[in-house]
Amino acid sequence: MKRMIVIILSILLLSVGTAIAYPPVPLSTGASAQEAMIEWEPESVKLYEETFFMFFKEAAELTSLTLNMEKMITFPYISGALVSLTTISCPNVTEIDIEGVHDESVSISGLSALTSVSFPKLVEVGSPISIEDCYLLSALDLSSLTTVAQLLNIYSFQGTSLNLSSLVTADNMTIKSGDNLTSIDLSSLVPTSGGEYDFSWNALTAASVNAILARFVANAEFVSGTIDLSSGTNAAPTGQGLTDVDTLRARGVTVSVNGE
Repeated sequence: MKRMIVIILSILLLSVGTAIAYPPVPLSTGASAQEAMIEWEPESVKLYEETFFMFFKEAAELTSLTLNMEKMITFPYISGALVSLTTISCPNVTEIDIEGVHDESVSISGLSALTSVSFPKLVEVGSPISIEDCYLLSALDLSSLTTVAQLLNIYSFQGTSLNLSSLVTADNMTIKSGDNLTSIDLSSLVPTSGGEYDFSWNALTAASVNAILARFVANAEFVSGTIDLSSGTNAAPTGQGLTDVDTLRARGVTVSVNGE
């Protein structure tokens, strides 16, 4: 059996007003810091190193999480057990490269108190992104994101607009957020032929519906796949949007819209 050692993880900087404590982290001999499992109880934590970690029940009182590294080799497992978490902030992260390390996605789900998720500098993610079942989430910053591998999946976002203006590549996309979401900015998107793009069950305006259709028409190589802008209270396309629907269907794309 490998001899177990204990190191003190001194990279934790706790928020002002929180008693500073450096919890011991058990590591097997030869293991790297990226494999450490960290347990703590303070209300907010900042991590400055490239680290793989998981949350345990002891972190149930955590209200804010800030990750200040520039690159992640994996993403923390963040789920409904963190019942008090309101904010997730990654102000410096530019790349998340999970592919080849873990067959996982960037997943944030089932957080009943979460109101804000911020990745203002995130450019590239080498795995799917899934943000779902966070029914108070009204602020989501993915404004610098250009590339997502496989799938971008956003459910239950409560904001009125979603800025994905830098996004160029997402092989598949599902954004379903109900009655609040009226606009999605996809002004740089180059859709992947054969991909599935589902924007149903939103409240998109005619201007937003038309703009989305225009992005798909703009890529002449998009000749198969699906675009769903139906259901919910999404507006029907108008003017050029109606022409774009016909153009896409003539190419072989399946297009679903309201008003038909």
